[in-house]
Amino acid sequence: MEMSTAKLLIFSLSFIACFPVNETVICTYNVCSFHDPCKNGGTCKPNSECKAACICPPEVDGKHCQHRKSPKRCTNECTPDTCHNHGNCTFDTESCNMECKCESGYTGKKCNHERCDAMVCVHGSCKKINNVRSKCQCDDGWIGETCNIGCTRNCLHGECFLHRGEEICACEGHYKPDSNCTEEEIPPTTVEEWDKRYLGFLAIPLSLSFVLAVSVYVMWRYRFTFILKIIYTFQNYEDHDGKEYDAFISFRSATSDEYWVFNTLFPTLENEMGFKLCVHFRDFLVGETICNNIINAVEKSRRTILILSPDYVISEWTRMEYQVAHQEMLKKRQKIIPIIFRDISIQELDKNLSYILKSITYLEWPGTSEQDSPKLRKFWEKLRLTMPKKREMLIEDDKNTQKDRATTVV
Repeated sequence: MEMSTAKLLIFSLSFIACFPVNETVICTYNVCSFHDPCKNGGTCKPNSECKAACICPPEVDGKHCQHRKSPKRCTNECTPDTCHNHGNCTFDTESCNMECKCESGYTGKKCNHERCDAMVCVHGSCKKINNVRSKCQCDDGWIGETCNIGCTRNCLHGECFLHRGEEICACEGHYKPDSNCTEEEIPPTTVEEWDKRYLGFLAIPLSLSFVLAVSVYVMWRYRFTFILKIIYTFQNYEDHDGKEYDAFISFRSATSDEYWVFNTLFPTLENEMGFKLCVHFRDFLVGETICNNIINAVEKSRRTILILSPDYVISEWTRMEYQVAHQEMLKKRQKIIPIIFRDISIQELDKNLSYILKSITYLEWPGTSEQDSPKLRKFWEKLRLTMPKKREMLIEDDKNTQKDRATTVV
C-alpha cells in the first residue's frame, strides 16, 4: 500500500506546472516545503520557474548560501556564448556569481537544455529525450530522479558533488579537497621554482665550506707553517699542568743520532728557544732502572720527541720509549713529535710505531747545517710551533724585543 502511494505521489508531481496569471507566476506546488537546500541561514523561496531559490544573509553567498564571503578579486566569467545563445549572462561583482537568465523554452544553469514541463526537477532542469520521454538534468551536488538528493558537505571555496555515492569537494584555485576547500596548497610550479632557486643558494656555501674544511685539514696534516701559527695562537698555555719538562728526547745512543741531538737539537731548543728538555745523559737518575727512568721521563714531559733512524727502529730500549709515549698519547696526556733524522724502511716498523707515523704528521730533518737555508728555518719554526705554549716564554720574548728596540734607538 505504501509503495503504491509513493508511486502515485511521484506520478502526480510529474504533472505539476506553473500557470502565469497577468504576468505573475503562481506555483501550484511549494517546492521549498518538499526540500530546503539553503545553508548558513538562507531562506528558501520558489523562483519564476517554481524551483527552490535561496535568499542569503549578507555574510554568505552562493546558489545555496554555501559560501561565506571573504575578500577576493572577482573575474567576470560572462562570455558571448556562456549561456549558449539562449539567454543573457549577468555577473554579480559582490558575490562573484554568474547567472544566466534563459529565454522562453530553455532552462539549465547555462540555458543549455530545452525546457519541458513533463516533470518537476527540484534541483535541476527537465531535458527531453524524445517526444515521449523526459529526464531531469541535475545541478552539481544533486542526484535522484527529481534531483532531490543533495550533497551536504560544506566546501568553503568550491562545490560539493556526489561521485558514486561519495561526497567530494571540487575546489577553486589551489584549495585542498581534503580540507573542505579551506586550506591552500603550494602550486607545483612554485615548489619547483623554490627548489631550483634555493637549492642553488644552499649548494654554493655548502660546497665552499666543504672545500675550506678539507683544505684546512690537508694544510694541518702536512704542517703548513701559517696553519700551525693559527693553531698556536688559539692554543692554551701549558705552564701549570704539573709537568716538569717541556719535552723528552727519545734517541739511539752511541750513533750519529746522539751527536746531532747533543750538538744541534738540544742547544737550539733549550738554549735558544727556552724549552726545558729531559735527556738521557743529564736527567736520568743514577741507580734507577732504565725502565723506570723511561717511564718517569715520558710521564713528566709535555711532549716526546722521537728521533727516527734505522738504528732507532731496531733498538729495544727506544722501542720501549715510544711504546710508553704511545700509551700516554692514547690517554690524551701527551703529544708525540716524530722527527725523521735518517730515512727508515716502513716494512721494519712495528705496529705501535707504524700507527704513530700514520696518525701523526712527522717532521723531516733537511740534512743541512747552513743557518740561512730556507728549509732549515722552516724546520725550526714548525718544531717551535709544535712545542708547548708557555706564558713565561712570551713574556721573555717581549723583554728581548724591547731591549732590541732600545739598542736600535741608542
